Amino acid sequence: MIHRGKQLMCSIPVASALVTAVWIIMFVFGQPHGRDASAMFYFERAAIPCEVRRGQPLTSEDILNTFAGDSEACNRLPLPSLPAPEPLFPKKNVYLSVVSSALIHDRLHHLAGNLLGLWLLSAPLERRKGSFVYLAIFVLSQFVSVAIYATLRPNVTTPFIGASAAIFGLQGALLILYPRSRMFAFGRFPGVEAAVVLVPLLPVALYNDLTHTRNVLELHIAGWGFGLGAGVFLRLVQRK
Repeated sequence: MIHRGKQLMCSIPVASALVTAVWIIMFVFGQPHGRDASAMFYFERAAIPCEVRRGQPLTSEDILNTFAGDSEACNRLPLPSLPAPEPLFPKKNVYLSVVSSALIHDRLHHLAGNLLGLWLLSAPLERRKGSFVYLAIFVLSQFVSVAIYATLRPNVTTPFIGASAAIFGLQGALLILYPRSRMFAFGRFPGVEAAVVLVPLLPVALYNDLTHTRNVLELHIAGWGFGLGAGVFLRLVQRK
């Protein structure tokens, strides 16, 4: 039998608190907020499909073409008579940038939206499965989604920032593992079952992607799909 004190320790969403702290510190102290400075910061630190496919950072020419409006500048080839351009940020690790992308947010409402999603999911998922499993789904959802996105759209040179793919992964896992767990429970209000919230949420989010942020549609679908798969895998492990 688990002691009350130990049970209380396990109920604390440590991973969510850690991610929250890193997000806020990064947003307030770790990134610039001027328009031009922010853009260059994203190119230096965020994941870019073209870089993931090439295995090396963008050149200054790629970035200039992207600023000029060509979001798929990766498919442009330099003139044969000119030497191959050098990467603008040669020390950038294009694979670690997949993780750093999940720590960067564009504006305050972007950060607030991801924090809301993170904490709504942390209560039923991290408290039941533990911080390690919760964080593993978070990180792997991000990696797998970026890999799929880079495969489907390999020439994209615009950075993508935020952890929406990871949060979609957590949503998918929660839907499979604990569809009847309660969300929005407060005081005497019993809350709403997770399935009632999450099932309608997907088409709404995808519609928003199609109408406003079309360039991340595949990213979110991949995150959700990985989360569903992770949830099925964990349920099969539980049965054994």
